[in-house]
Amino acid sequence: MYNKKVENDVTLCVLKPDAYERKIIDNIIKDIQKEGYETTNFVQKRLTVDDVCVLYHESKEQPYFIELLSYMTSGISVFFLVKAKDAVNRFNDFVGATNPSCSVEGTLRRKYGLSILKNTIHSSNANRLYFEIKQLYNVECTSDLINFPDYFRLKDGTICHTVSEHCYETGKVIGIPKYFRVEASERDSRLINGYHYGRNNSIEESILYSKLFTNTQVKKVHRFGEELCLFDVNDIERIYNPFEKAKELYQYSGEENILNDAKLIISIMMNELGITLDDIGIEGSILIEGYQKNSDIDIVVKGVESVRKLQENFGLLKENKFIKLYDKTDLSLIFSRRKKYASFDTLDEMLEQECHRTVGLINGRRFWMQPILGNNYLEMQEKRRLHKLDTFCSKAEVVDATNAFLWPTYYTIYNKHYGLVKVECYDPVYMNQAVKGEQVYINAPMYIDLDTEEKIVVLAPWIKESQVFKKAKN
Repeated sequence: MYNKKVENDVTLCVLKPDAYERKIIDNIIKDIQKEGYETTNFVQKRLTVDDVCVLYHESKEQPYFIELLSYMTSGISVFFLVKAKDAVNRFNDFVGATNPSCSVEGTLRRKYGLSILKNTIHSSNANRLYFEIKQLYNVECTSDLINFPDYFRLKDGTICHTVSEHCYETGKVIGIPKYFRVEASERDSRLINGYHYGRNNSIEESILYSKLFTNTQVKKVHRFGEELCLFDVNDIERIYNPFEKAKELYQYSGEENILNDAKLIISIMMNELGITLDDIGIEGSILIEGYQKNSDIDIVVKGVESVRKLQENFGLLKENKFIKLYDKTDLSLIFSRRKKYASFDTLDEMLEQECHRTVGLINGRRFWMQPILGNNYLEMQEKRRLHKLDTFCSKAEVVDATNAFLWPTYYTIYNKHYGLVKVECYDPVYMNQAVKGEQVYINAPMYIDLDTEEKIVVLAPWIKESQVFKKAKN
């Protein structure tokens, strides 16, 4: 059932074909974000006639509708959700009047609109929001949308994880199966909601298992250049949202040690680091209610301001009596939790990087506060087509590490043979391993974007080849 109250803090924005043609999409989104709105769930597509009929339902009988329809289907549009308190009314005011010349200074249409027809931006009103979101996103409510880093459970019980910020491909959800239902007698199984679950040794293995033994669609996802799993939205039974779980745990009053530790660290993040509860999420085994006594607490942090506070203030936690930040006495624990040992030549190097990754112990239990990219337009890559070129196996200089502290992690490197190359890391183990000006050694698959001809190195847990990203020796 559509709940108007729930949707009051979410609205829809469509940037029309003239915005795409004039290459001002990024500028408009930045202006929206500067006003304090969160922007999420980006989709880039050419709207259909049905889409436009829903978006302009109230104009269908008007004499100008045919011209409007022709314009709105003439090229690429970008649509996304806008979130803030009372978003529907406030955002409409910020967008401005239909006629840009009649719109007040400071509104988006006054700044970017060309004419009444080409006014660049569509924003939904309260009466039409439900119908427009249902048409464009094929969901009854925005809470049904899959985001990164959500988990979701299929009707057959398989529990999956999203892999990147934009989780959709041709209408299906991109994901990785992490836990499969097994017989109780199987070794190393764990109970989740009354059922026994097992997991494979690697994501590569999980993809192969899905291909051979389930009905899951496994195919090449062009924007990653590799095979991944695609799931029909109708096959998803439950979505596990990390940020809702954090709010739930903040109110926890039971006796489970791990849940009390999670509640404690959420409180510490809020009180000592100044991070808002809305920007804190609980990921991993606690999220899917499959934790064990010795499980870690995996935390995600979103939002530019909250990530900045985490980055700048994390070291203050060494004064907290419940928390211990890593030092050399914890090397064996670090080693036991690491999978990508090839990125380090010594344990000291591993410790150095781990100390930069907001990892530590609370009451002796390992935690990790993972800053995530979090609905940044940078990641909107639905139309990208990657083709595998070669293996990048060389040294390079880091020329941009602006997003090195986030997951997914993005670098730009320079190599005298290949020139400028983008590096995308979808495994958190590669976060924050280098800064601008440092030399790094990389061994990983390299792709070319068939449309832009950019060279892109991808490090990801679903790739079969071995991958190395580490500081180079002089």
